[in-house]
Amino acid sequence: MRTARVLGSAFVAAFALLGACVAGSTNEAAAIPSAAVWSLRFDYEPSCSPAPEWSVPWSVTIDSSGRCIRSERRLNDGRDAWVLTEDPVRTLPAAEIDALLAVLVEQRFDQLESCYEIHGVTDVDRITLTHSAAGVAHRVHVDGPGLLAWRQPGEEHDIEPICRFLAVTCEVLRLAPSPIPAQTPARYAERLVGR
Repeated sequence: MRTARVLGSAFVAAFALLGACVAGSTNEAAAIPSAAVWSLRFDYEPSCSPAPEWSVPWSVTIDSSGRCIRSERRLNDGRDAWVLTEDPVRTLPAAEIDALLAVLVEQRFDQLESCYEIHGVTDVDRITLTHSAAGVAHRVHVDGPGLLAWRQPGEEHDIEPICRFLAVTCEVLRLAPSPIPAQTPARYAERLVGR
């Protein structure tokens, strides 16, 4: 679990310091085969001091057969013990799986770096997407995905990789809605408009 981190006073200036870091993960980029067995896992981890409505860590795994398994962790009655709950397995229609695969290919997901973060900004949420196929996994995590895609007028950032990541995120959230009511595809898609 990440340790608590404090937002720096240079919050606004930090947006100019957008960078990609290579973190330890299995990031051998693999071409996304259309007929192969594959899976995509989405993990959401809230910031260290989230608003109550954003405090639910959750994940979903969707595979090429259409299996969709969503789970979340919640504190057990205010105690320090986490309880993992898993939704019943759903099967998505083939057309939905094909649409997800098309987004992965179109956004060149397996060509993204392993880590995108705002240097100097620390207490933010994290989304991790892991695509696995043919025994190779490509994991990408983005700290503060909404913040990274935000741009102040007159500032230049290379947000194209973040927009590609968010496009995949939106498709996952469309197929497997978040247990957090405010975490919708529209929340992240608004960052993609005009990019």
